[in-house]
Amino acid sequence: MKLVYNYILLRFMPNRAAGEFANVGVVVNCPQLGYCDYRINFSHSKRVTDFFPSVSKRLFTEGCKSLRKILDHQVKSNQAGFFDMASRIQEGVFHFSQIQTSLGEREPQAFLDSLYETFVLGNLAESADSQEAMMEVEIRQILRKFDWGKRYRRKTFADKYGYRISIPFASDGKAAKPLYFNHEDVNAIIDKTTLWKDRLWRMRGELPPEMLIAYRQPDNPDNRVFCDDFIKEIKSDHSTYGNITAIQSCRADEIAKFMCIPDATLVGG
Repeated sequence: MKLVYNYILLRFMPNRAAGEFANVGVVVNCPQLGYCDYRINFSHSKRVTDFFPSVSKRLFTEGCKSLRKILDHQVKSNQAGFFDMASRIQEGVFHFSQIQTSLGEREPQAFLDSLYETFVLGNLAESADSQEAMMEVEIRQILRKFDWGKRYRRKTFADKYGYRISIPFASDGKAAKPLYFNHEDVNAIIDKTTLWKDRLWRMRGELPPEMLIAYRQPDNPDNRVFCDDFIKEIKSDHSTYGNITAIQSCRADEIAKFMCIPDATLVGG
């Protein structure tokens, strides 16, 4: 049986202005089974503090303990509303990501463990989430330069089955999503392209009519072919993916040209 899983990532962000963070936990909810649970990283605190040299190990571990007490209390006292509550927690240097949705056949605990291994244990050395967050900052700077900041909002789009994706920049007619492909691991690149081909296919009737993928291609020429094939496919196959424009994230002038909407209407986040 296909199960619908909602999940949110717990992020450690000691300096929000810099936009850098490390994923340190995950919360999973499966409404069909009434399941909700979480995992927070305690055993790899040194990896987190090595990633943020100015942060003490005590600040991180004490913050995790405090947050775990809050989560433990809520999951015991209000299981039905736990996930909704957890997604709104902002606890000092910790905050949660936007809600993501995935379909799967794994048991809930196995799904939670797989997310933890992928996004938490595999996150600290080279965080695609962190890189894409910085790419978002760069796009936001472009919008501010031309006073377009209020014309775009983060928005969650859903298909008829409840599958949801969060897009950081959306207006009534256009949307933009940065994607980071500069991985040494070929599997990471292929997994990312496969994921986003599926997402764009699923959401082709729900996203705004013009969609921008601002991408960071691999530095390694041997790995670049997988990114290039992905970009070529989503740009050319309009019937499958919709009207997709793809621009390298370093080309600020081209991104600004795409994002220009003189008479834009604001959309809700």
